[in-house]
Amino acid sequence: MSNDFVVLTISRLEPNKRPFDFLKIATLVKEREKSVRFIWAGDGTLRQSVLKVVKEKGLEYVEFVGKVSNSQKEELLRKARVYISTSESEGFSLTVGEAFLRGLPVIVYDLPIYKEVYDDYPITVKRFDLNEFANKILEVLEHPERFQERVEKAKRFVQNNYSVKAIGERATRAISAILDVKNA
Repeated sequence: MSNDFVVLTISRLEPNKRPFDFLKIATLVKEREKSVRFIWAGDGTLRQSVLKVVKEKGLEYVEFVGKVSNSQKEELLRKARVYISTSESEGFSLTVGEAFLRGLPVIVYDLPIYKEVYDDYPITVKRFDLNEFANKILEVLEHPERFQERVEKAKRFVQNNYSVKAIGERATRAISAILDVKNA
């Protein structure tokens, strides 16, 4: 891996994850920042279609690495400067939390689930506004200091709300409340 800025996504290559948005955003960013690489880790039904577009358009700065092991995922997160998700729908989105725990700024479409799960910590852009998405990536790459406090707060938020200890405590309280109701 070179010393380029790395923009990372870890997700399945499926239509709702919008990998073609990822390619367009990568192209928009690359036009203004030459030392950037985009990496997508994950596999899925769109793999061949996406790789065909990458080859046809000569997008040598975009890499689809397929399914990765946990240690490979950790290495990618360590090398990344920003984590993005171009998904149009999500559940919990564990990888957003993992990115925060590694101290990465996270940029996503403005899906309600992100606010519900991660409060105001992800940097959100209007859905499908590829120019705004690219501009946010460039802002994070050019001025990481502007996002440092937000990322630190996000990291603490994830640790306080989604660590094994925090989840265990909530589960214990819930079970106790259920048992108290049954004993009443």
